[in-house]
Amino acid sequence: MDFLPYPRSRMLRGMAALAATGCLSPVLAADSGALFRQLGQMVEQTGRIIAEDRRRQEEQDQRAAEQARREREQQAQREREAAARQHQQQETARREQEQALQALAPPPEYQGRIVIHKRLLGMQETGNARPDFDITARSTANISPDGAWLAFDATDGQIMLRDTASGRDRVLPTRLPRGESSRTLSFVGNEALLISDLKNGSELVDLQGNPLRTLPPGGYFPWPREVGGRYVVEHLRLTEFDKGRRCLGVSYYDARGGELGGVSVDEADACAARIDDQGRQEFLAQKDGVVSYFVNGAKAGEFRGDDRRPSDKYKRLDYRWIGNTPYAYSEMGDWDNPSHRLRVWDVAQGKVSCELPGQVTGIPYADKKGNIVTAQPPARVNLPDCSMARVSNGNERLLAWGANAYLHDEQTGKVDVIETSTWQRRATLQTLHRKSPQDSSFAGSFQELPGHPDLVLVTSYATSSPIPAQLFDTKTGQLLRTLPAGRFQAGYIIQQDLLTGPSYNWRTRLWRFAYDDDAGKPAAAFLAALKKDKFETSAEYQKRLATLALPHAMKVSLQDYDADRGMFIGTWRNVPVTVPLPPAQARQFADAKDMSVTGELRVIDEDYLELRNVSVTTPAGQAVKLVLPDGPAPRVPPRPQAAGPREGGAAQAGAGAATARASSGQGGRCTGTMAHLAPQLRSYTNPLLAEVRKEALQTDVASTLAKVKAGGGSAEVLRQQAGQADQAARDSATTANQSDGGGNSIAKADSGTLPLDWPCEGIHSSAVCNYIMMRWQALLTREIASLYATCQGG
Repeated sequence: MDFLPYPRSRMLRGMAALAATGCLSPVLAADSGALFRQLGQMVEQTGRIIAEDRRRQEEQDQRAAEQARREREQQAQREREAAARQHQQQETARREQEQALQALAPPPEYQGRIVIHKRLLGMQETGNARPDFDITARSTANISPDGAWLAFDATDGQIMLRDTASGRDRVLPTRLPRGESSRTLSFVGNEALLISDLKNGSELVDLQGNPLRTLPPGGYFPWPREVGGRYVVEHLRLTEFDKGRRCLGVSYYDARGGELGGVSVDEADACAARIDDQGRQEFLAQKDGVVSYFVNGAKAGEFRGDDRRPSDKYKRLDYRWIGNTPYAYSEMGDWDNPSHRLRVWDVAQGKVSCELPGQVTGIPYADKKGNIVTAQPPARVNLPDCSMARVSNGNERLLAWGANAYLHDEQTGKVDVIETSTWQRRATLQTLHRKSPQDSSFAGSFQELPGHPDLVLVTSYATSSPIPAQLFDTKTGQLLRTLPAGRFQAGYIIQQDLLTGPSYNWRTRLWRFAYDDDAGKPAAAFLAALKKDKFETSAEYQKRLATLALPHAMKVSLQDYDADRGMFIGTWRNVPVTVPLPPAQARQFADAKDMSVTGELRVIDEDYLELRNVSVTTPAGQAVKLVLPDGPAPRVPPRPQAAGPREGGAAQAGAGAATARASSGQGGRCTGTMAHLAPQLRSYTNPLLAEVRKEALQTDVASTLAKVKAGGGSAEVLRQQAGQADQAARDSATTANQSDGGGNSIAKADSGTLPLDWPCEGIHSSAVCNYIMMRWQALLTREIASLYATCQGG
């Protein structure tokens, strides 16, 4: 007897067969026992089938549960690995900052004098480690343009205002109910707050909580804009997303909710709005292939628009203005398609001008001077013909929002500052902002400080590892300050992080930041005077340098006191510095954490300045004159340039004594170990490299110098040995490069980007490891040579 595949169907088939059998003959129909036996067999078989189905379902449920468990474990492992990568990157960034500063420490030849690197003179102290405000809320905290108020959607669902002067909070009432997601907050100037919710619309209230205007929900939130020194609210009105997001027009309001005009259209396919500094309102709307162009609410033109159709229902036609230029572009959102194109429109002429490749990084935008550029390729765009002039032949990213353009090499962190009036390089910045292989979200940012056109704050967005913000002088390329990771706004550095927990709250931290330009002017003038004029002879230049002096005061952070040498060991601007003071006078500073030191700076070589005529202020407020070595400073052998933040390998090895001074104060001492070289020897995990690094850092200075002297050695002999190690490293590099296969391993070792778990097996990998070890040996030997010249006088 045939059965259908499911128990219920099989039962029905069996019952039908029984009924048919009962109609065959009276004899068979009378054999009820046989029929019931057959029915029992069918019920038994059906039970087995049901049990088998149940067993299979249970197995399927178990497999699903096991798969879910494995996925949870894999997700947890991915999170652990991401956390480990973030920790490693943070440690790398920290070590790089320490290394860059330690490279500015004075060489041991200047022991007994107060000496600083001239680069430190242009820096300002790093801001407070602890933020001024630390807020956890359902939304990111928003700050008013004058920095007086913070607004945030608190975890209990109330809209809060915080007075930044007093730190006091108060509730700001709103008629928008608390939804499942947080409400978006944005200040409209310094007098109103715009509260928006995707489902319930938006409300404009003043800072006393009085309602000013309610706006309906739509596809976009209304947004405040600064127009000629005043703030307006632009509300691009769209239908809900689930209705296809059709455009209904645009409306403008002042900061008190008063109407300023707008345009209404009948569910257009696409639209774009803008308002310039003079308040001129322009609006584009395309419907059924026809674009209508409005100026100040009145229709000014009409033309055939983009006739393309989106590739799928999740993409749509869109228009965007290109800055304040007469041009707009249309696109289909098909960014991953290599054939995708942006159509550029001359709006006033009502015609398409040209097409551009449609990648995200190739979107044309205009800077404040009207230059139209693309980020990648880094190029200027000439309209209306769409011809492009590359600013660089490399793969850097071009950012040009402010007075200058910034050409950012995301692999090395190098940034060329471009003067956009001539498109010539103005200065080069060496930043910490580099893209890691694990962080595809990385994006650099350059903020020119208001009122300081020559100062730029370099920041970046990086989800895997926050990178500190850095303030640079774009005239000189000099790093002025290192600040917490974040952007600059309204006198604060602002850092925002999503807390991935059950509630998905946001943490916003703010640090007050004000750059005092006047405080740095005397130092800037002094540093400028240190440069040789091309019309000066060398003799004239040296004679002029001998006359230069700068009154200078600094607060030295005290770390330890060396009674044998009679000096305090401390740091100034996170760089080691020593202050000679006899034990009898030093006792006054037994409980002090810092020391005020004043004098006048004079040049002693091309890199370093010495503080002379020095006095210190005791905790009791008395000035104590220091007795320091008189006469010219000792001659120091030529020193290679100090390594930059990422320059490991060969650059580190060549930096020698000038780059190897740790904040522990051991640099330049004739005792102790070589532990101060730790920042320059990367912590590879391979057992061979790890053991070599450990032995190098544990090298005892005194015993090593004694062995060199007993063997008839000298500083010159040690330097020759360092040169031999350099040659051995070059030989290993040749072997590694010949077997590399395009991986650039030696270059990565030099730049500090070689993986820390690099193996030392096989021809190529072992050659790279030997290269690293020989570079370390060269560095160590040069350091010993420098210490030998100081401590043994030979």
